[in-house]
Amino acid sequence: MASSVDPRFGVALREFRERRGLSFRSLGQLAHRSKSHLQELEAGIKAPTLDTARHLDRILGAEGVLARLVDAPIDHAAEAGELRARVAASDVSGEVLDRIEQGVDDLASSYPTLAPADLLPLVRRHLAVVRRLLDGRVTLAQQRRLLVAGAWMAVLRATVHIDLRQRVAAAAHLRAARDLAEHAEHGEIQAWCLETQAWDVLTQGDYRRALDLSNQAQRVAPKGSSARIQAIAQEARAWARMGEVGATRRVLDRVERLTANLPVPERAEHHYRYDPAKAAAYTATTLAWAGDPVPSR
Repeated sequence: MASSVDPRFGVALREFRERRGLSFRSLGQLAHRSKSHLQELEAGIKAPTLDTARHLDRILGAEGVLARLVDAPIDHAAEAGELRARVAASDVSGEVLDRIEQGVDDLASSYPTLAPADLLPLVRRHLAVVRRLLDGRVTLAQQRRLLVAGAWMAVLRATVHIDLRQRVAAAAHLRAARDLAEHAEHGEIQAWCLETQAWDVLTQGDYRRALDLSNQAQRVAPKGSSARIQAIAQEARAWARMGEVGATRRVLDRVERLTANLPVPERAEHHYRYDPAKAAAYTATTLAWAGDPVPSR
């Protein structure tokens, strides 16, 4: 089982440290840990051992809170594999399926404003419901709705793990999302998986790989879908990071043509619905990355 820690550990550590009025250096002297190690624990870059968490509990008077956040490791590969494997499900009513799908939209709409560490437990809980329903007998139509809901939640979960710099977990859940989307023959989710990977490698500086993944996403995405528009925009970002102003502008022009008459979606904050109202700011940022801060008209 891969080592994993509740993503709220870093937040809790910071709260207890600040409550005691301790700097990283002061806490490091008390706990016999380096300042950089404590900073990495708070940022979620490194995962603490259970012994370290217990030691910090004693130093900070946290009464076992930190240890409890470490003492329940998550087997991401097993969770993702379990979700992919469960393709027979129990009878569920249309009302239950409606609530599942509404929950998917609610969580995707919470992504821009809810902290990743707070969103992750909600997504996990929703996925657990889908897994339970994927345990009995359903019609093919019901099964597909569950698979689609599970795929959306899996790609959202992967995105949250990327935000938390938990890339092993992110890779496992992206794989689950792709498998479920392929089983349900849902091209848009498949495209979002590729676009999410493109965004991840772009932030890591692998611009050529980001370009390739963006183009793969465009080939898979349904015509006119939000995933296709975002994949094209991601391609522009990759060109911009490589300093290719001409290519960046050409791709941004494609985005502009596709979104010129696009209405603002009902829930514009939804992570998987392209909001044309934000296109101007996105274009300006992308051009600035390319070294050409003047937006095209």
